[in-house]
Amino acid sequence: VFLTFDDGPTPGITEWILSTLKRYDAKATFFVAGSNAARYPSIMARAAAEGHEIGNHTYSHIQMTAATQEKIDSEISRTNALIEAATGSKPKVMRPPYGAINAKLVSRMFNTYGLKSILWNVDTNDWRRPGSAVVVQRALDGAKPGAIILMHDIHSPTRDAALELIPRLKKAGYQ
Repeated sequence: VFLTFDDGPTPGITEWILSTLKRYDAKATFFVAGSNAARYPSIMARAAAEGHEIGNHTYSHIQMTAATQEKIDSEISRTNALIEAATGSKPKVMRPPYGAINAKLVSRMFNTYGLKSILWNVDTNDWRRPGSAVVVQRALDGAKPGAIILMHDIHSPTRDAALELIPRLKKAGYQ
């Protein structure tokens, strides 16, 4: 399964998730918001150094399908530069906020920036703050080979859910 975290990095949350991932020898993809990446480059650097993938989630979490091409280019370029400065590598993946994307944008992200657009097929709806037990159960219910699990590393219940979810996924045989 693919664990993905959107919107961070966030001190005290992303770092906790990173420690939990390390404890269980697990990897994740962090789709960072550029505005947070600008404030916390050391967290991104740590995530990359520990083998996690860092993806672009726009600078200010815009709805790309409602933005001008100039705004999109600014948001993607600015965030790409922050990721590369913090990690030493250009991102290879991006996630459109709200999952709002179309074929034209998918093509442009790849052809202009070399970014593959990644969505999800398991939404924990953790942003609604249902509590960590609900987040864990939603992730486990949707877990199957190839599942892409969406969570957000900006909410403390998600941090708490990771501590339970990761070992349970490992015990169930998932990598």
